[in-house]
Amino acid sequence: MNTPQTLPPEADDAGPPPRLAETLHGHAGVEASLLQAWRAGRLPHALLLSGQHGIGKATLAWRLAKFLLAHGDATGAKADRAVDLALPPGHPVALRVAHGGHGDISHLRREWNDKTKRHFTEIRVDDVRRVIDQFHLAPAEAGWRIAIVDAADDLNRSAANALLKLVEEPPARALFLIIAHRPGQVLATLRSRCQRIEMAPLAQADLVAVLRDLQPGRAEADLAAAAASALGSVREALERLDDANRDLDALLARVLARLPQPDWRDIHTIMDMVVRAGQDRAFARLVTGLETHLEEQIHAGVKNQRPLAGLNALAQARAAMAEAVARAEALNLDRRALVMGLFRDLVVATTP
Repeated sequence: MNTPQTLPPEADDAGPPPRLAETLHGHAGVEASLLQAWRAGRLPHALLLSGQHGIGKATLAWRLAKFLLAHGDATGAKADRAVDLALPPGHPVALRVAHGGHGDISHLRREWNDKTKRHFTEIRVDDVRRVIDQFHLAPAEAGWRIAIVDAADDLNRSAANALLKLVEEPPARALFLIIAHRPGQVLATLRSRCQRIEMAPLAQADLVAVLRDLQPGRAEADLAAAAASALGSVREALERLDDANRDLDALLARVLARLPQPDWRDIHTIMDMVVRAGQDRAFARLVTGLETHLEEQIHAGVKNQRPLAGLNALAQARAAMAEAVARAEALNLDRRALVMGLFRDLVVATTP
């Protein structure tokens, strides 16, 4: 099933869009609990699906949304026969959702910016207002109205507050499926209005099964190696199967291992790899790698009772990194200068 050309590019293109998925691996228990809640008429109006990036949160959200749009209330023979949330292949609801043509489902995400040819760096309040306008209309098919927020981590403050008001006073038969990779960063009052479902990383066997579906014909040894080092994340496993990413990862690991005295030639090579046109995913991977390194250093420092001054320097570097990246992306600033600045700040923060 191909993504229609009329739809904008996905903000997260590490794999096929979750709305197209026909299978769900590794979360049978969560799926069964949602099916049971629906049958009992106890499905909450807002669910917060939390867990690390790439483990199937969005796939589950779209799977539940399509099921509800197809079945409506938990009555009749179809409800009795359902053993999971899957729809038969070629089901009309699944086809319409895949083509972005179902009027009762809203997808709240970072939108595509035609001017910069990149996605916006956050979900804006105007994006939320469009969903609010849709929810104030009568359902297109007198059934559920569903909003999938992917992800709440991307909501700016104004957008989060606007969404909160809608979640607090939802219309009848409304469902909010809110995805959060880092739920601690989600507005606390919004979290409190949702029932949280913590989703676990995928087991290695489940991860290999997903990779088999996504990359048919790929050597089993490659799939197993990627799954073993991906920490249960499909996204990370796909990235590790990319040869260019392996080169970037190896070079970044070498730079980080030599801190605070890296080889600046390696850093210039990294810049060449991530700032070229069309290298948005490589740039994002670099930023994630730097953020993860700082977070690991902070956690290790706390555990080993490092001096407070050193921990503060790391924490300040982590906060400054996030701010610098957000500002550069929002203003479409030069990424080469940004990357050089990030590494310079990292050197300063890790110098005793």
